[in-house]
Amino acid sequence: MANAYLLSRRFDSSEKYLSRAHTIQKKIYPDHHPDLVLTLNNLGVLHTYKGDSIKAKSFFDLALVMCRQCFSPVHPALARTMYNVGEHYTHTKNYDEAIRTYIEALKIREKTVPSNDLSLADINSQIGYVYWIQKKYVESFQHWTISKGIYENNGYTTNHPDLNRVMKNLQLAAAATETPTN
Repeated sequence: MANAYLLSRRFDSSEKYLSRAHTIQKKIYPDHHPDLVLTLNNLGVLHTYKGDSIKAKSFFDLALVMCRQCFSPVHPALARTMYNVGEHYTHTKNYDEAIRTYIEALKIREKTVPSNDLSLADINSQIGYVYWIQKKYVESFQHWTISKGIYENNGYTTNHPDLNRVMKNLQLAAAATETPTN
């Protein structure tokens, strides 16, 4: 329910449910339970969207500590947390840290999923976006090209919104770098 409210940008309702879940989980679970990591991540995302970067970062920091204590260095929960931290840094315009954490998430996912997994396309797309903001067009082009390949390998056609978005981004990056998009 909390995530539905979050997606519909009803932040107060989302926070109410997430806070309640967090309170209950702290009472019934051991200190480093995976469900706590997920809830802390969701609270971090919520506060990022609300613009409260200090609160968001504190929730992400707690989630990262738990991930590193509970899971292997290549666990999907750690990759998801790093991805969320990357989004947080993107929202707060800390682009170098965003790139660093997205790349860390990407490295974890590359070790744990097939090379055509859609999560790799998503992370590469986000990295491309941050590089674009930084006017590092060659790097953005490279990451969007990887995303395009993954989408195409999964059978996406140009009328699919994800592939369509990446194609448009590639055209922009190509124009900025005078690189052909073929």
